[in-house]
Amino acid sequence: MAQIFNEKNISFELRQSPIPEFSWHTSQKLSEIVKSKHLEFDVRSLDAGKYSYPYHFHRNSEEIFVILSGKATLRTPNEFVELIKGDIVFFEIGPEGAHQLYNHTESSCTFLDLGTHDGLDICEYPDSGKINILPYQEVYQSDQKVDYYKGEDKVSENWPNIMSVSNLNTERLILIPMSLDITNSLIEESTTVIEKLGLKADSNWPTEDTKDILPMVKRALEKSIIPTGFGCWMIVKKATMKIIGDIGFKGQPDEKKELEIGYGLVEKESGKGFATEALREILDWALSQKNVNIIKADCLINNLPSIHVLEKVGMKETNRDHELIYWELQKNSI
Repeated sequence: MAQIFNEKNISFELRQSPIPEFSWHTSQKLSEIVKSKHLEFDVRSLDAGKYSYPYHFHRNSEEIFVILSGKATLRTPNEFVELIKGDIVFFEIGPEGAHQLYNHTESSCTFLDLGTHDGLDICEYPDSGKINILPYQEVYQSDQKVDYYKGEDKVSENWPNIMSVSNLNTERLILIPMSLDITNSLIEESTTVIEKLGLKADSNWPTEDTKDILPMVKRALEKSIIPTGFGCWMIVKKATMKIIGDIGFKGQPDEKKELEIGYGLVEKESGKGFATEALREILDWALSQKNVNIIKADCLINNLPSIHVLEKVGMKETNRDHELIYWELQKNSI
């Protein structure tokens, strides 16, 4: 007899591991309810900022995810990719089928987790070197039996250094990393996405300079999926929740741990200290990152306001030519 499951007859229970990063809500094993002989499946809800389980692959079980609502980032051996509602993902047997989910959004992500069941299965965890004998849940490391979460406490180190990027707050400003959705919306000259965030855009933002860099911002976000912090940030005035400019970096830090910064405000908000306030905050954030030692900038030789801002935040002139002045700030120099 066919059995239908939906929100009316599925309830969830919290599953919290000893490691805070691993936490989700799961339904009862639906495959047990229907007494399935060859499939195991349930529905899971992954909370914001949480990982679903350790990075792993199976030796005797194929697996499928169906994203029912929300979004999440999928880690595989080859890439990090965003999954959205309606996506169906197949994981093959063996190392090429390794996977892990992380909810990079502020809303929960619900998905169907379905796998084949054909007797014993060996699940391997590349990050920690463990094996799990299923269905007995006997977890070993080499020749020693160990806890399921052993070696998984540094899970974020195996993902790009982007998972904890959040808004930066100053006395008068909020700096918000620009997402791919926001970037696409601005390229289409729409403010729909930012309005959903409770923000308004100044009538003169994005500026022409900002419009010029949006395609570059988009290309970077299409690779990283979620903001890395080394892209573009919107400068929001707290008093009005209005976007008055943007600030950001021109790519990831290079092999010398150097990167370049730039910023711009709408004209009517210039001269009020907002640029200094935003620049000082984002410089502090960047220099706190382990892969950044030096931050560089440049400005026109006759741009006195920018010269004053760069001097105020502690940047030092390193060179100049007939058109530009070049600036630099080193870690531990402020």
